[in-house]
Amino acid sequence: MIKIKRLQKFKQPMNVLLLGKGGVGKTSLALAMMYKLAEQYSVMFVSTTELVGMLGNQYTYADARERIEKIEAAMKTVDVLILDDFGTEGGMKIISGSSENIQPVRKDMQELLFRVADERIDAERNCTKRTTIITTNNTQKQLEMMYNPKLISRLLPKAEEQRIKFNGMGDVRRV
Repeated sequence: MIKIKRLQKFKQPMNVLLLGKGGVGKTSLALAMMYKLAEQYSVMFVSTTELVGMLGNQYTYADARERIEKIEAAMKTVDVLILDDFGTEGGMKIISGSSENIQPVRKDMQELLFRVADERIDAERNCTKRTTIITTNNTQKQLEMMYNPKLISRLLPKAEEQRIKFNGMGDVRRV
């Protein structure tokens, strides 16, 4: 459980990673954090799966490119950005036996997320300038196989206290 004391410490932006298998409550926690933070900060929730779908539609629908540009601009400037299901935009991982088939994420998605991540850090002071909360079902190693290392370096927090692991939890979905 996140304590209010921890939220007061939010005065300094940081990246937070929520990781664990599907259905354990990562998105629910991210949304709860977002609603609390929305009392003081601008917030934005982005499904990376939906975003990559929009990128695919930009060649079919005339207004899609303009919508993507507006979304990207907002992602760069919002105080708190949530990237939900980071890693699934590369496609669902295929596990056969003991091996995984991890595919790289399409180039335009990687480039968009890199531009966003690069804008959200302060390169001169080498710190985060705006908070990004990421939910993922993937391990860092899997994400590194899907994405350029420069993007991963800008998005994923190094500090363990900024990584919330949902280990040993079962699926809470009632479907």
